[in-house]
Amino acid sequence: MSILAVGKAGLTPCLMDVTATAGELSSAIETADVRAVITQARLGPDRLAEKLCFVAAGFFRLRFLLAFGPAVPDGVVDLDPILLEPRRTAAVPSSAASADEGEPGLVTFARDAAGKTAYFRTYRSLIAAAAPIVGAAKLHPGDRLLTLLPPDDLKGVVTGLVAGLVAGATVETHAVFAEQRLSQALAGPEPTHLVVPGWMEPAIAELPNARALLSTILVHEPPLALDGRPGLGRAVDVLCCSELALLSSARSAADRIGSMDLCTAKENGSGALLEARIDGDQLWLRGPALAWPDRAEVEAAEWRPSGLRIERKGAEVTGLT
Repeated sequence: MSILAVGKAGLTPCLMDVTATAGELSSAIETADVRAVITQARLGPDRLAEKLCFVAAGFFRLRFLLAFGPAVPDGVVDLDPILLEPRRTAAVPSSAASADEGEPGLVTFARDAAGKTAYFRTYRSLIAAAAPIVGAAKLHPGDRLLTLLPPDDLKGVVTGLVAGLVAGATVETHAVFAEQRLSQALAGPEPTHLVVPGWMEPAIAELPNARALLSTILVHEPPLALDGRPGLGRAVDVLCCSELALLSSARSAADRIGSMDLCTAKENGSGALLEARIDGDQLWLRGPALAWPDRAEVEAAEWRPSGLRIERKGAEVTGLT
């Protein structure tokens, strides 16, 4: 709801990793020139709002801190009572941004060694990134999209919130390690699609209700071996090229991710959403589903390096690193 509210107000959401250190948060805030932060008071043992207070002390331009949850520290706006209290709200813009401000979108941060690369992505490109996933999973209005990924980066927001909005599906978020609650949710009568990190595939295959899923969307981060899969019924593989792009494809064989399905052009009725080509052992990308480190380059159409290297055994592609 915070992401939708920030966009509706004409601002640019910047999604930051809740597990980031104070130094990493400082770097992200400085890179994107963030003026306000919405967070949680606590996440497990981590006191996020207090950590942001420490970060804000070093940035004069960071003017507003807001938080959900119990024990919000002094100096931070407590959002819980604001949401519970009936009040009149000021009118917000009908569109997320004016033409003078450029096309609206959001920012995500690459989790690289430097941790400073911020990628701008228009809302059109978010829909372009989600559309192939929705099509491959055969996600329909009224279906339930149960996700174990937090919406704090490209893969989490596209496979959850955006995919649900595009398809008209109900989005339900669960914690990764709450196995009992997950099993109870999977036992429900609703037609369900499950989004999980790729490394959980063997564990998901052993769940008693896994075969009843309409699809399992497996989100992989390289390095990625393409064979030796346990088989999950209808599986959709989504491969992260950092925060630049997502490659996605329905799996044609139960025990193998199709390399050529991932590394070929994805299209819809209006043309290619994400084109991929292999040059030697490198994978290159272009299309409207790409993000951009520089907002001014959003409409550029040249090929960009994906950062992925193709591994082969003879003529066969065996992995991506």
